[in-house]
Amino acid sequence: MRSDSVAKLARTAAAALALFILGILPVAPLLSPGDTVYRDSIGPGYASMASFFRDEPNPWAWNRYQYCGQPAQSVYLPVVPYTVAALSHLLPFNDIVHANRFVFLVAASLVPFTWFLFAVRFSGAPGWSFAAMLCFALLSPQYGLFQAIDQDRGLAYLPWRLQVVVKYGEGPHSLGLALAPLALWALDRARLAPSSGRALVAALLYATVCLTNWVAALTLAILTVLFISSAWSRRPEERLNLIWAVACLLLAYVLSAFWLTFDLIGTTLWNWPADAFGYRFGWLQKLLTGVGFLGLAGLVAVGRRLGASGYALFLSLSALLFGVLVSGFYTAGINVIPEARRYAIEFALFFWLWLMEVLRLVTDRWPRWRLPAVTLAAAVIVVLGHGQLRSLVRLDQDKLRPVPRDSTVEYRVGEWLARQGVTGRVFVSGGTRFRLNSWFRIPQVGGVFESGLDNRVPLHMTYQIRTAIGSEPGESGLDALTQLQVMGVEYLVIHGPKSREHYRDFREPQRMESLLDAAHRDGDDVIYRVPFRSLAHQIREDEIVTGYAGGAPHTIRPLAEAVIDQRRPLLRVEFSGSSRATISGPVRRDSPVAFLMSHHPGWRASQGGQAIAIGKDALGFMILRPVLESVPVELEFGPTPEQQASAGLSLVSALFCAAAVAVKVRRGPAAWQTRIRR
Repeated sequence: MRSDSVAKLARTAAAALALFILGILPVAPLLSPGDTVYRDSIGPGYASMASFFRDEPNPWAWNRYQYCGQPAQSVYLPVVPYTVAALSHLLPFNDIVHANRFVFLVAASLVPFTWFLFAVRFSGAPGWSFAAMLCFALLSPQYGLFQAIDQDRGLAYLPWRLQVVVKYGEGPHSLGLALAPLALWALDRARLAPSSGRALVAALLYATVCLTNWVAALTLAILTVLFISSAWSRRPEERLNLIWAVACLLLAYVLSAFWLTFDLIGTTLWNWPADAFGYRFGWLQKLLTGVGFLGLAGLVAVGRRLGASGYALFLSLSALLFGVLVSGFYTAGINVIPEARRYAIEFALFFWLWLMEVLRLVTDRWPRWRLPAVTLAAAVIVVLGHGQLRSLVRLDQDKLRPVPRDSTVEYRVGEWLARQGVTGRVFVSGGTRFRLNSWFRIPQVGGVFESGLDNRVPLHMTYQIRTAIGSEPGESGLDALTQLQVMGVEYLVIHGPKSREHYRDFREPQRMESLLDAAHRDGDDVIYRVPFRSLAHQIREDEIVTGYAGGAPHTIRPLAEAVIDQRRPLLRVEFSGSSRATISGPVRRDSPVAFLMSHHPGWRASQGGQAIAIGKDALGFMILRPVLESVPVELEFGPTPEQQASAGLSLVSALFCAAAVAVKVRRGPAAWQTRIRR
């Protein structure tokens, strides 16, 4: 390699490193241990996921700690929680919340780093690329364009790419966005110069993004369509290589199929609209989507007609598309795609890349106007962004410094519950439900990520209990108690209006005072003891919940009365790890056993080595059918046939790819020597 190439590479690496440092510098205090001062962030919720996978690394385990039980694959996509879990083992993090926040901040700071490298690769202009990513790292046009974002500054006037991480916990989205340009780059290399090695690299990067975050995966899918549309057929001889791009994408799915089964994808797609604030793909969304496709096709045709480069066309399409999506939400309240507001990061990213590319093309066309144009553009950017720049310079970083976790009400509540030896579940809401399982192994009704849930009845009940919606006047407390009992709740935590917990989302907390005894009080934070015996109960056939239409509490009262009936024999539930349970006691073969754990096809039950039937009631909980008298019921959770087949497909594909790479590496030296001799 020539010395000038080495110097150019060194300058590019130094510029990328400078962008990373500038990207993380504003939030450097948050790299310290403790709990974030943003009490409304769901970031610690991701830490609770990582905590589970740290203790239960098996991807086919059962997580009994959230949502009345769910399979591990429904907890979240694996890249972030497994990365945080591994990091908490490798580095001296005393708290997994700290490790999780460290990963999130690094991910957010990698976005300008990786997209700078992408821009340099496709524009060949390190200076303009650096200017674009420097503006992206420090300035956010969203504050000036959208009033709702401007009113959401929080404690510090941070760039929006950081604000969404520290205030809301958008770390997985940021990590996926940081990996996206590497995937596009690898796909382009595999398309232009096809080889098995390049196809494998592209497939691995695509699979990693898809296993990181659903929003980032959709972003990458959109960018892939725009990228191929912008570059494909610029030279006729490249058209057939589109087959390689498709092959890379198919291989990416095959490699990630062990986690992204058809069942999980279908469940997530079914749930996502409801979790995206009631999104509906109605006639307006269909119309706008159709118009958008036609508009993008027209712009591609015009761009090619004008001789625009593939890179410039790609940036123009991306900036326009994400700008329209985000503007549609913030100005007209229209969600063309689910949660369009979350793509404000992408909009700012491509806005700056597009603006600098336009300036580069203009000044290259008319070189004598380069200095005036650059000076004018810099002046305009500084004038418009002086408020943000001044705020960053004057930022009191002590405002962001984490607080000791022991000082937070959420930790004190969790610590008290941990001392009680909870054998049932706890009902916590607000920020406590996000943080609880990052610190303590206590089963709860709620959790963090809901789009992967097969059984959403606990989620609906949680909403009804908190809000008293669906109850008759004067009956809300009794209805809430009924719902708590059928979900096996042992303790109820209510953060009153004067609590220091952020959300305080339990409406009319006083309605539980006359029904339950307070077991613990800490200011306006109260923990109530709910009548509880066990998670397993011998019941009559007529006590099985066969209908739960509209969440009507009267349909579950027979079961609620049965689970607290002191006259009935007590069944004990013991867990071995998270995926095995034993129900022991005077089990009768002529009566069903209601096990208040979410049903899933992966569960198997037996008595004395003999398999027994597992049914499901209208609440989504298990109904066991014992066949032996007074013999413990053994339950074990494992992968379903679909999961096993998907895992086998991923394993075979990975082994085949590894073998292909090994053969290529082995032949490499001989091929290299042949080239040298030539």
